[in-house]
Amino acid sequence: MRAVIKIGTQSLLDENNLLDQHMIESLINQIAILKKSGHQIVLVSSGAVGAGRDLWGSYGTHKHFSDTVLEKQILSSIGQASLIESYNASLKRYKMLASQLLLTRYDFLHRRHSVNIGRFLDKLQAQKNILPIINENDSVAVDELIFTDNDELAGLVAAQIGADRLILLTDVDGVLDLSQDPPVVIPEIRHNDQMIDVSLSGGGRGGMGSKLKTARKMARIGIQTHIAKARAPDILVKLFDEENLGTVITPQAKKKPVKRWLAAGVQETRGEIIVNDCLSKILHESEGDKTARSILPVGITTITQPFEKDDVVVIKDENGNQIGHGMAKYDHQTLSAYLGQKNKPVFIHYDALHVDPIH
Repeated sequence: MRAVIKIGTQSLLDENNLLDQHMIESLINQIAILKKSGHQIVLVSSGAVGAGRDLWGSYGTHKHFSDTVLEKQILSSIGQASLIESYNASLKRYKMLASQLLLTRYDFLHRRHSVNIGRFLDKLQAQKNILPIINENDSVAVDELIFTDNDELAGLVAAQIGADRLILLTDVDGVLDLSQDPPVVIPEIRHNDQMIDVSLSGGGRGGMGSKLKTARKMARIGIQTHIAKARAPDILVKLFDEENLGTVITPQAKKKPVKRWLAAGVQETRGEIIVNDCLSKILHESEGDKTARSILPVGITTITQPFEKDDVVVIKDENGNQIGHGMAKYDHQTLSAYLGQKNKPVFIHYDALHVDPIH
């Protein structure tokens, strides 16, 4: 099985908000067992800023860092090396090494760059004695390139490598049904269930709402997500043994690589088209892969923003509502000559088309 495991900041810190080496050792011990069994694992780990605060305090300074982006960048640049050293210290016991990747949203904006990330991770996962450990590159990310949280980053990585499973480890037992008193864990959420009202958990940027948002994206592209408590004994081993722990979000059928990338929703769009009501209806009816539809010039009425071949183009209906987006097979000038005409080449192939879900 190919899996991405994400652990959050609060799950990596002890009661004093310091990096918890015992937690790291437990996590690595379980991952070592899974890799020995033949599973391919990528770890997305938060904790660099927390590790930076730990180091800053250990050197006797009394300066208190605030939560400004610049000061978080400083703490991250200090703490990232310490975080990886902590992982390497635990991996050494199993004759394994950490391979560190620091990413921003920019790395996923363009198809070619994201494919290169996927190929590199494929190579790393094939090495039994290497564990890829990914974190956001907080020290250089600017506002527009910052991930919502590492849940989003983990989802993008899972989509890129075609993971079978995404495991989001947190500091609660799973998604709680807050209508119950006391609240109880919801064991399963189907991909087409209504959005559940949840309160945000404490800690880093990501709360339960963020985890469910990521999980629903994964479900639409065929990746199963588990949300479970990081400190539950042997939680990873038990989840891989199919024990009913935490909350599982069940997926639809697995999508092809380009559709997974498009569904992740971080692409840079460089064009926009308007389609007629007939095509708009067809696209909505085909959402969920019930039928395969490509976009032909006959159904396109207007080009509202120019684009080049292979750019990601936004698709809107005649009322200005976004329907989805896809990769253009030719540029806006060529399409302009074909608008509204039958028997012209496919503009966006179904395999390179993402239709937004209807809420």
